[in-house]
Amino acid sequence: RILSPEEFGIITIFLTWVSFFAVFIGFQVSSSIASAYIHRGKKNLVRYMKNIVILSLLSAVIISIICVLFREEISKLLLIEPDLIIHLMIQAYGVSCATIYIIYTIQTKQPKKNVVFSVEVSLLVVSLSILLIINLDEDKYLGRIFAGSAIYLIVIFYVIREFVTGKEVEINFKDWKYAIKLSSPLIIHLLANIAISQSDRLFLTHYMGLEVAAIYSVCYNISIVGMILVEVGTKVWSPWYLENTMNKNNASVNSAARMFSLGISLIFIIVLFISPEVLMLMAPEEYWVGKSTLLIVTSAVYFQFLYRFPLTYEQFCQNMKWVAVSTISVGFLNLILNNFFIDSFGLIGAAIATYISYLILFLMHEYVARKILKDYNIKFSAYLPGIILVVFFSALNYFLINFPYIRYAILFVLFVALIILFRSRKELFSKYIKL
Repeated sequence: RILSPEEFGIITIFLTWVSFFAVFIGFQVSSSIASAYIHRGKKNLVRYMKNIVILSLLSAVIISIICVLFREEISKLLLIEPDLIIHLMIQAYGVSCATIYIIYTIQTKQPKKNVVFSVEVSLLVVSLSILLIINLDEDKYLGRIFAGSAIYLIVIFYVIREFVTGKEVEINFKDWKYAIKLSSPLIIHLLANIAISQSDRLFLTHYMGLEVAAIYSVCYNISIVGMILVEVGTKVWSPWYLENTMNKNNASVNSAARMFSLGISLIFIIVLFISPEVLMLMAPEEYWVGKSTLLIVTSAVYFQFLYRFPLTYEQFCQNMKWVAVSTISVGFLNLILNNFFIDSFGLIGAAIATYISYLILFLMHEYVARKILKDYNIKFSAYLPGIILVVFFSALNYFLINFPYIRYAILFVLFVALIILFRSRKELFSKYIKL
């Protein structure tokens, strides 16, 4: 509420490019940590972490120097001010470093450190941003950018101190080779994923202006509330799944996948039913036209959660080439869909394009895991109930968007169902979550 739609649009475009550069500025070495932990042994992890952090730092320095030297040309291409290029580099590498630390704590089963780190970074960025924005008389969007740079600079120094400083370990080029082999396909995968999640905003800016892009961004940010909870669950699920897949505990894997999928599905349904009021509470009235768009995008993000099941198996198989092929194919499809649907239907067209793209991405990863890599140990039936529920309640919520009392009555029933589900399966959850 303290930024105009145009100022919020500028921040959105800047953060889009931060996400883009964060994929490759540190060579995406974080993507190799899980496989290294499982397949190369836990004893070698300290050495491996030091080596990949050094590799990521060298990559970031080289890319940053190039971008600063050619900042005038790059700023014109990215549609941002030249002076913001250095901030772009700092925040992109800061995000990369944060990801390294988060994945490390996931694989080493340190959920408390993970949560504390994630929450602290988020709160510090938000708090400092608000403080700076309030105290700026003009160009208030700079408050968010300056705050992000300050906090992520601290993150960079923290990660280097944690994994490099004081570690008496020689550089091992085999670790670099292993990281590059696994990370290179994922760079393509993540860039294509950014195209899927961010290109709609660029197309909206082109066809309809920054204000409409800002409305869509607010809707998208609200829709990923469910994904925030997914991230918390994944921090437990990923190392548990990799370890139990290695030990061939397929029955336990399927039971846990079924309950995890159903639990997250109920959370997404709850988000669907409260999201219109959340939008009205968080944003000024000119944003409220995005309520229908918000519902479709939330449903689309659900499939972004689902494709993580086969993606984790692909990671376990140490065969990431199909990850890149699947995601880049859907990335190109998304560009075509955005061009058509946004031009034809405007704001809601962007949501439709996102929904179709994530659905197809999920199905492609399923095909790769089951038909190409084979021996995928999670049955499709494990998450079919969740899919049916989310699709049904998405459609129902769309028609009940102007009937909040009915929606909240259903919400109450779902909340009770979630409590019953958790209590009835508490012993199962406790197998891979420390209660």
